Amino acid sequence: MVFILLLTLLLPSATDYFEAFFPWKERLIHQLDSESQVIKTTKGPIEYVLKGKGPVVLLLHGGGGGFDQGLLMGEGLEKAGFTLLAPSRPGYLRTPLSVGQTIQEQADAMAALIEALHLPKVAVIGFSAGAPVAHELAARHPNDVWALVLESIGGERKAKWTYKILNQLLRLNSTNDLSLWLFYLSFREYPYAAVEGLLDLDTNLPKEARKKRKEYVMTHPRQFRFFKHFLFSMMPISPRAAGMRNDLANLRRWDHFTSPKTPTLVIQAKNDRNASLLDLERIKRDFPQAKIVPVEDSGHLIWLGKEAAKWENRLIDFLKANAP
Repeated sequence: MVFILLLTLLLPSATDYFEAFFPWKERLIHQLDSESQVIKTTKGPIEYVLKGKGPVVLLLHGGGGGFDQGLLMGEGLEKAGFTLLAPSRPGYLRTPLSVGQTIQEQADAMAALIEALHLPKVAVIGFSAGAPVAHELAARHPNDVWALVLESIGGERKAKWTYKILNQLLRLNSTNDLSLWLFYLSFREYPYAAVEGLLDLDTNLPKEARKKRKEYVMTHPRQFRFFKHFLFSMMPISPRAAGMRNDLANLRRWDHFTSPKTPTLVIQAKNDRNASLLDLERIKRDFPQAKIVPVEDSGHLIWLGKEAAKWENRLIDFLKANAP
């Protein structure tokens, strides 16, 4: 509620827009439903989008996302000649949480999706809260996966304060969509303030380096567009809330890695605030056969920063080298 009051002060005319809130939310949900499909699998109904030509890459979104965030993650891959398979993980949008609550159950659900779509092997990319599911899919169903990519693995019990913010938002059950609506309005009016506030949450870069990163995002249209669409991939939040709560519980439990035999690439920012324990040395130890791509001058959102194009090129090279 404090968040709403603050935004109302920032936007004196915000109260005039309240009557537009419900059409905005209804329009977003209708648009999401029209862009995706739901398929019956042995684990239950799963929402997904399948698009592109070439080897299939399964994209598992992070906390707060959905298939729309997965598609955003894979934009460059589609242009590079890959087919994107972007599902909504259990608890997000039109995939019910009953499809899979634990990380292992979600991995089995993704294997069921691959089977239901009659796909050959896929590469799987997991970002943030999607990374454990991607890892378990490769470990539990190696015959379904030809390459594994883990992006921003972070998310553990000592990275508390980002998750406290998410928990606080989820507690506002009656107002969370309204909060994001007001944030959307403020973003249109004050985009730099949004970049300033949110990019400080995902990195522990020194102050001057954080400032340079924010300026880089604001002055490069592709970066700013990604930032904007990433924010919008968490709106509205109510049809994603069950998945977010479940992710928060699961991430506190997932602290042990195995090293799948599948070719593995790990892309991790050195200054990811959400991964204080999952540093590069631990990643190297837990994934001795994996290729590690450290990202400088960035944070949990590795797409934002001057090294984004460099690691994206390495990702494409890795996928092309291992594609069937």
